[in-house]
Amino acid sequence: MKKRESWEFLKDLYVRFGNDDLLSTGAEVAFYLLLSLFPFLVFLIALISYAPMIDIQDSIQILAPLMPASAYEILQGIVNQTIADRSGTLLSFGMLLALWSSASGITSLVRGINRAYDQEETRRY
Repeated sequence: MKKRESWEFLKDLYVRFGNDDLLSTGAEVAFYLLLSLFPFLVFLIALISYAPMIDIQDSIQILAPLMPASAYEILQGIVNQTIADRSGTLLSFGMLLALWSSASGITSLVRGINRAYDQEETRRY
């Protein structure tokens, strides 16, 4: 009896997996949330450049043993350039792009959950 119930469960899981388009939804959510990571890092570095009490060079040196030498040099150059420029435009652009891409990721996550639970969206936003 248990064997039959587990077989029915697996069959139902397979059907729902296909009907709810789980792979596409997962890829969409992962794409947008990964896309929001880099603008957030740009925003964070630009924001830190306005806080003189934080020494970013010491914080970056923690990453040196974890990264290849060439990647560390590239990262250090980008951070030094960002701190030297102190661009308000970069700060605003990073914040807006991070908000847009993370909001798109959350929206696609909500759509996927609604699809998985067979719910219609009732919110206006």
